[in-house]
Amino acid sequence: MMKSVCSLIPVILLTAQCWVMGTGGDAGGDGKGDSMLKMLGLTAAFSIRDVATNSQGSGIANESTTLQLAPVNLIGADRVNPVVTIGADDTNLYLGTSHSIVAYNRATGTNTWLGGGTAQSESIFRYPQDFAWDNGYLYFGGGGQIQRLFTGSDGKGAIETAVPYSQIGGSNGVRGLSTNSRTAFWVAYNGSYDIVMARSLTQAGPPQSLLTIPNEVTIRASESALYVMVLPRPGNGAVLRYDLATGTITVIQAGLSLAPYYRIPNAISGGRFFWASGSNIYSVSHTATVPELVAAGIPNVREISVEGNQLLALQYEYASSPSKIFRVDLPTGVVTQAASGAGHGALRTVLRHGGVSYWATPWALYKLNSDGSTSALYSQDPVSSSTPIGATGDATLIGVGDRIILAFGSSSHLLSHDITTGVNNIIEPASLRCGRDCLSTDGTWIYAGSGAGIYRIPSDLRLRSADQVTQGPVSSHQWLIDGDSIYWSGRDGANPDGIFRAGKDGSARQQLFAGPHRGLILYNDRLYFTCNSCTTVPGWVIASIPKEGGAVIPEVGLGLEPGKLVRKGDIFYITDRLAGTPWLLFALNMPLQQAAVVGEVGGNDYDLSVSDKYVYAISSGWTMRFKTKAWDSYSSRQTIPISSNAIHFSGNSLYWWDSTKGLQKIDE
Repeated sequence: MMKSVCSLIPVILLTAQCWVMGTGGDAGGDGKGDSMLKMLGLTAAFSIRDVATNSQGSGIANESTTLQLAPVNLIGADRVNPVVTIGADDTNLYLGTSHSIVAYNRATGTNTWLGGGTAQSESIFRYPQDFAWDNGYLYFGGGGQIQRLFTGSDGKGAIETAVPYSQIGGSNGVRGLSTNSRTAFWVAYNGSYDIVMARSLTQAGPPQSLLTIPNEVTIRASESALYVMVLPRPGNGAVLRYDLATGTITVIQAGLSLAPYYRIPNAISGGRFFWASGSNIYSVSHTATVPELVAAGIPNVREISVEGNQLLALQYEYASSPSKIFRVDLPTGVVTQAASGAGHGALRTVLRHGGVSYWATPWALYKLNSDGSTSALYSQDPVSSSTPIGATGDATLIGVGDRIILAFGSSSHLLSHDITTGVNNIIEPASLRCGRDCLSTDGTWIYAGSGAGIYRIPSDLRLRSADQVTQGPVSSHQWLIDGDSIYWSGRDGANPDGIFRAGKDGSARQQLFAGPHRGLILYNDRLYFTCNSCTTVPGWVIASIPKEGGAVIPEVGLGLEPGKLVRKGDIFYITDRLAGTPWLLFALNMPLQQAAVVGEVGGNDYDLSVSDKYVYAISSGWTMRFKTKAWDSYSSRQTIPISSNAIHFSGNSLYWWDSTKGLQKIDE
């Protein structure tokens, strides 16, 4: 029998309008006294203890069935770095990787890289999560702050993943990289041997292993062939050609001296491949097998670069003898000295691009002017610079369009020099590990080998960056947008833990509540959250404040360890447990001020999602759902056999990231 005290006592608190007590009494009190406390605001308007105590042994569905999955694969795991979180709006799924955001259009199936891939201080995409879209901006948390990214047409791009790390195939990242217009080729190291790998840049599919060689190798790709430089330790080197159409391997030249730098400098221009050995420089057409001597008498060649009928050769010497750059006129074979390292420091690499000769030292980029003088295009103090592009180790210098790109093996930064404007930009692709031959270009994209796989970077380097909205740290899953304001839990600068409000651009910050708490949802112009003894009621409660700030009101009494709080319409859902009970999922009817048990769950770390048909409890190790019959009536638990760190329910579909298959989906 149910009895109501609503008709007996006048309503004196807005949040304690009515309390209905079940036949099991007041869960530890005499009923009358506890109900009076609720009316006086000294306890919450209603409590999960009532229904949980009354329901023991009387209807909680503990049995479970397992859902048989037949998922649809939306994006292959070989196209995106591992996804760590998923969000959604009415149009897109938002996939957050460790340092980037990808939008998947559910109607068209197309992917758009919105931003990220860099670790620049002004645009830190560090495990982005909790996505919300509003008026052309994508808001997201991560890295201890809330940021927003403009998603409209702004002519900007993002650093993308061409080959994720899981597809590299070795144990030491990318050791060498070369691309043509269709394919990325790279060298992966696997213990005692190198593996030459390839993957299409235009079609989906896993990479292929082309060659396994028990020595270190470097590579250079043309449209028809892949040249492989074999570098045994000790021994003499060799140049091989791998025909991309037939897979035929041809030895172009063997017995090559690798002294003193243990390398075979090489370059491709037009229809010919060039390389240096000893004091000689050779070339061969892509269809021939007999090398031709290009130039002789240039010892200790470290790097070469070719464009048109001009070849540059860097003769690298130690400090006792400055390095020199020689220019070879290919039609005549005439060799002239173009520049000297005297006054420029140790020369590391050379480039011929757009009819101009460039070279780099550990901390600077130079060019050779038409009158024979030199100009420093970029120079820095390595001590005072916060983003040094130079260092020890190998350097890579490439040209694409009106850009010169420089990277050093021991630096995580790339320097981009705009030839037209003279402007220099430094970017820091996340996890960049750029050794010898770590950069390549197909004329549109710059490809870079990294510790996270192979990136491709728009050649104009017009990258989207995010605006910082909060000054962090912001707790995960605890922020929302309403009207012209953004609300969040956490901190704001030096302010202590609490709930804050600001304009959507981060302006006009205001603290609404001070103190530890969990969760944040908006309902009837009030902010709801859970807290422990933060009101007149001892213990855990769901409390609320006006969204403009004001007095804290206890709303619902809770148990020992409440979990995430979510809502759908007038119904709140939360996980919690009492002394002697398992973890339970509760439904809270706020207008009726009544609670019901949905079912048993395994803990309080579940992410809750609610559709018109089901209540989902989602975790990385165990995902389940309960079918809704009425707000206070649910079917038995159905286990969904998914193990993933990125699971999200949206619309009528459950999405998750499978580490081997990619983005998966099942419909209700």
